[in-house]
Amino acid sequence: ERFVGPSVESTRAMFNVCRVLPELDVSAWDVSSVTDTNHMFSECYALAALDFSSWDLSRVTEREGMFNEWPNAPETIRGL
Repeated sequence: ERFVGPSVESTRAMFNVCRVLPELDVSAWDVSSVTDTNHMFSECYALAALDFSSWDLSRVTEREGMFNEWPNAPETIRGL
C-alpha cells in the first residue's frame, strides 16, 4: 500500500526528529506532485539507508533542511 500518493503536495517535517526509525522503504511512494520536502528527514539519526532512485522530485521547490542534523546522510542516501 502506498504511504504517499499523487495528490500529496507536501511532506514537510513528515519524519522530523524521528530519531529511532532504523529503516524505511520509500520506493513505492508517488511523490510526483510534492513541492515541499522541508525538514522531511531532519534528525533521523537511526536510519541506515534511504533509496530515492524511483522518486520524481521535479516539482519540488522547497527542500530546506530535508536532511538537516543527520550526520551520516551523505553515506546512506541513494538516488538523489
